[in-house]
Amino acid sequence: MEKEVKKSNKGLYAIITILCIAVLGLGGFIVYKEFIEKDKDEKECTCTKCVTNDNITKNDEETNTEVSKQSCFDSNNFDENKIINKKENTKYSLPKSSSIYMPLITASIDSKNSKSVIISVPDWRDYGKYVNIDSNESSVKSYTISFSKTVKDVVLHEGWQSFGREVLYVLLEDGTVEYVPVAKEFSDSKSINTTLTSAGRIDEVKDIVYLVEGASVNEMGNGLGEVYGIKEDGTIYALTNYVQISY
Repeated sequence: MEKEVKKSNKGLYAIITILCIAVLGLGGFIVYKEFIEKDKDEKECTCTKCVTNDNITKNDEETNTEVSKQSCFDSNNFDENKIINKKENTKYSLPKSSSIYMPLITASIDSKNSKSVIISVPDWRDYGKYVNIDSNESSVKSYTISFSKTVKDVVLHEGWQSFGREVLYVLLEDGTVEYVPVAKEFSDSKSINTTLTSAGRIDEVKDIVYLVEGASVNEMGNGLGEVYGIKEDGTIYALTNYVQISY
């Protein structure tokens, strides 16, 4: 009887040992995934923006056909000397940190229609005063802007944290960029029921891979916002230099 009890205890000890090893192993795996591997990814990733574009292709060795690929703009590679339409006595850069102010208007690609962009105004009581519209509308109001091609990326440019100067830049699948003077259209119509439309393509710009927000400082020392259109070879367009809007 005593021998049977000892055998039973040994079996129990073995099970407990196996369970302890399993728990320790699982704990180690979780620590690796959540901290070590995550930290490694964060250190290796220096991308300001990654997008998948159909106009950027690579050859698939197995099928010998061209397939779309993801491209990534590395902020460490930003070089203002690659800007082909620089203004004289102006310094261009990328912002060191994100803005801390809350936007009064937002833009996003329509999740139900890739050829559309949704402009949303959370509260017209706040935004209206910047575009000469007196409104008591406090619920979110959205506006759909349609394009002829698939939208790959959007940037709603507010100037330099300046409400009432918003311009939407839209990257299309063929590498062209169109713009919508959102604030200007609201201001001219003096109505929250405005139908927003594209002002057309920026003719000087083509083969763009991604849009990146940046900054510039002119000869007077005034800080301004900027939107860069960047090609796969690193060539950069300062898009605001092509878009002149009178308010």
